[in-house]
Amino acid sequence: MPGWLPRAFALALALVGAYQLLSWAFLGLLLNVPIAFFLALAMEPAVAGLARRGMRRGAATALVSLVLLLAAAGFFYALGSLFAEQVSRLAENFPRYVTEVVRWSNQHFHTDLDVDELRTGFVHSDWVRGYLRHGAQNVWGASATVLGGVFQLLTVALFTFYFAADGPRLRLALCSVLPPARQAEVLRAWEIAVTKTGGTSTRGR
Repeated sequence: MPGWLPRAFALALALVGAYQLLSWAFLGLLLNVPIAFFLALAMEPAVAGLARRGMRRGAATALVSLVLLLAAAGFFYALGSLFAEQVSRLAENFPRYVTEVVRWSNQHFHTDLDVDELRTGFVHSDWVRGYLRHGAQNVWGASATVLGGVFQLLTVALFTFYFAADGPRLRLALCSVLPPARQAEVLRAWEIAVTKTGGTSTRGR
């Protein structure tokens, strides 16, 4: 084997890995940063109101984020509890539903179906076995998807906190590189965005 071949393989793998990492990071930021920016605009009125009352913007942003997180957690908990209750009720009544369907079919179509035979045939069918095998093979893929979603949520939360906590300095840094006429347009657009997104004007800060 030529001495340069292992190094070439290692270099090719490193380039492919770097390309995949950069592509994932670029596409993730391209989607997550605008979402975080609009979330920060929605939080801006509440954060600005607490800042006018003497609270530091970082602490105000943390407080507003905590309140929103608790509200979202409560909403999803109530939704999940309702969904779990419905699924539990469906699973509890499922044998009765199957029995009633089989009885109705035997009465109207003159069939001779048996619930126990149908259950045994379904459990031991090739379709169920194939589905379970396929699901077991996709456990790692599902885990990677879940971890990727958690990472994206953390990225959005981090950028949202930064945009909301450093909103005035962000506007100042953005306007400092623009001519005066453009600065007025950017500030007016920012004001309209905060008003439409958060429902409150930011004038006077």
